[in-house]
Amino acid sequence: MIRSGGPLAVSLLLLATMPAAGAAKPPETVVVGTYLNQIFSVDLKNNSFNVDFYVWMRWTDDSLNPLDTMQLVNGRISGKTAVAKKKVGGMNVASARIVATITKFWVLDRFPLDNHELTIELEDGGHDISGIVYLADTSNAGTSEAVEVPGWQISSTKAQVAQHLYKIRLQEQPAGEGAAANQPGGGGPTKFSRYIYSTFVVRPGYGRFIKIFLGLFVAILISHLSFFIRPKDLGPRVTMAVGAIFAVAASSFSINSMLPESATLTMADRLIMAALSCVALGVLGTIFSLRLFYATKEKESARFDKLCGRFLPIFYVTLIGAVVALA
Repeated sequence: MIRSGGPLAVSLLLLATMPAAGAAKPPETVVVGTYLNQIFSVDLKNNSFNVDFYVWMRWTDDSLNPLDTMQLVNGRISGKTAVAKKKVGGMNVASARIVATITKFWVLDRFPLDNHELTIELEDGGHDISGIVYLADTSNAGTSEAVEVPGWQISSTKAQVAQHLYKIRLQEQPAGEGAAANQPGGGGPTKFSRYIYSTFVVRPGYGRFIKIFLGLFVAILISHLSFFIRPKDLGPRVTMAVGAIFAVAASSFSINSMLPESATLTMADRLIMAALSCVALGVLGTIFSLRLFYATKEKESARFDKLCGRFLPIFYVTLIGAVVALA
């Protein structure tokens, strides 16, 4: 019988408290922060914008260099300068200034009253969450007061970390093979820690909206003045309707040249369709009035013109309001 407190019992206790051979090493926590210097070249047509920002990282494991293995997952780095690394106590600190082109698939349902979230998304290229876990430096991450986004106003910013799931395992390539760090491999899904710095931009007021559509609105309302021209003056009445059609076509071409190819209808598309509908109603009303006039129903023609001249502009303005409110 083994006595309590004997040498064998102490040995068994020590073995029980020792870590098992081959136990998984806990992931390294890397503190990540960014400071946004500028946002420029916002390109709706080509789904992109350019950024200039600082990034810094802090970690303890000397065998890692997360600034070198860091990847910009939603864009392409075109310049990386002012790289600095130093040891502060037991902490490794590294920073760099980066200029990059970010891919952004814009949500343009409310264009030109659209608001957007512009993101910088960073991920380690060689380690999943079992090796490196990011922690956002929310107390220091920020945006320069000099940052301006033409046509928008910055409403807020946010730094956060999320886990991104890849449906296939990404295996690290052996060094010296000239391949990217992450390549598709065998095995099940894997997760990577991802740092996301978001800048939220909004359209300030209705200035952009008015600049784009003022010419169109004026052209449509002027076309409705054709109902105040005598039916016998057929040329001016038809000319005003044709002019409105060309104005709508020109506005449609101008707006589409600003936007990427898309199957969704934007607010601008709906306003163009509303304008075409009102022009079509105006043309049909003109034809009906002329038929009344040439059928020797001049009084009925005059009353119909007066009704259309008052009703169609009100209907068009109401339609514009409904499109904007429901977008």
